[in-house]
Amino acid sequence: MAQQAVAQHAISIRLACKAFGISETCYRYQTKLSDDNALIAEQLIELTEENTDWGFGLCFSYLRHVESCCWNHKRVYRIYCELALNLRIKPRRRLKRHAPEPLKEPIRENQVWSLDFMHDQLSDGRKFRLLNVIDDYRREGLAIEAGFSLPTIRVKHILNVRASLDELYVSLGDQRINKITAPDILKTIKKIEARGSLEVAKRTLSRCGMVMKYAIAHGYRYDNPAGDLVYALKSKKVTNLASLPASEMPQFLAKVRAYPSDAQTQHAIMLIMLTGVRVSELLQARWEEFDLEGRKWDIPEERMKNRLPHRVPLTDIMIQELQALRLTHNQELLFPHRLNNKEPMRSESILAVIKRSGYAGRMTTHGFRSLFSTVVNESNLFNPDAIERQLAHVPQNRIRSAYNRAQYWDERVKIMEWYGEQVKGRLAQ
Repeated sequence: MAQQAVAQHAISIRLACKAFGISETCYRYQTKLSDDNALIAEQLIELTEENTDWGFGLCFSYLRHVESCCWNHKRVYRIYCELALNLRIKPRRRLKRHAPEPLKEPIRENQVWSLDFMHDQLSDGRKFRLLNVIDDYRREGLAIEAGFSLPTIRVKHILNVRASLDELYVSLGDQRINKITAPDILKTIKKIEARGSLEVAKRTLSRCGMVMKYAIAHGYRYDNPAGDLVYALKSKKVTNLASLPASEMPQFLAKVRAYPSDAQTQHAIMLIMLTGVRVSELLQARWEEFDLEGRKWDIPEERMKNRLPHRVPLTDIMIQELQALRLTHNQELLFPHRLNNKEPMRSESILAVIKRSGYAGRMTTHGFRSLFSTVVNESNLFNPDAIERQLAHVPQNRIRSAYNRAQYWDERVKIMEWYGEQVKGRLAQ
């Protein structure tokens, strides 16, 4: 306004500043646009054109972590809004939630279950949670502790076992245990199979066999009629987990490494690819298991699928990844959860990066293990038994006393070094 008064009424700058109560310095100030602002705007426009579904969060993470830019969050967001880029993505519509239909009155046993969590307190002040299970047909209640003593996954297992036994009891409960025959059991299992629940049918048959073994052990009968019925059931079609061919790995790695994820997830993807272990074995690993000087990683038996200890040779590229990962935190776990450092990172975090990089349904975390097996076996350079040992595949009839976790060690070291060079070459493409 002071500038308008000077221009329109031809008064002096000093008089105009005195009239409006401002200093001459303020009057003469002119905003200067930094060259960085133009660069930020250019980068944001380029990112949003290439990635139409990216919001501000992903754009800023990309600039910070991938482009290594040190621009202020508030500054970048102001330019983002000035360019009206925040209006590109329409807000998600909220789904209409319909009221659930009321439960029908049960007409047979084990048809309807009511589940509810309740909280209680002990005399010493400790609080715990109860999962209250009610059978609506029998009007019976069952309270299972699910707080500090029983995890939720254990509660689900208990409910599944009880549901299986109840279904067997409906058909076979009025017969003596020594009078039950294989056709009687098969008839019940086929009813479950007819509903399309092939896996439930197989598990129910397995639990029926356990009951029969208990009866044999206590002298109620002399045979197990459920023993060979598994061959009469339909086989569930097994579909292998998705895995990319080796020829597509350079493009896959380039997209995954360009995705704006945290350093811990990037190191996890690289180590899963290089080691060929199962994803749970890596994410639950602790630093005490690694001997970088001895170039070996000893996985304890409780974390292995076959319940046998396993040793993995460490190559130069693996050690580089581990040393870089160590600089990101000082926790006991290799990959601690960002919200609770006592728990390991979830495998879903890695799978989310793979999906958002454009490989949903084409690549999984287990696909790295399949890739390792395929590449090494197709090279025809190594002993197949050594490859199987490196993958921790042990014959079921192998007794524990004869097991040696360092078997074929020298050749396994060569396998891992050769495979590490292959991955390194793919990264360079």
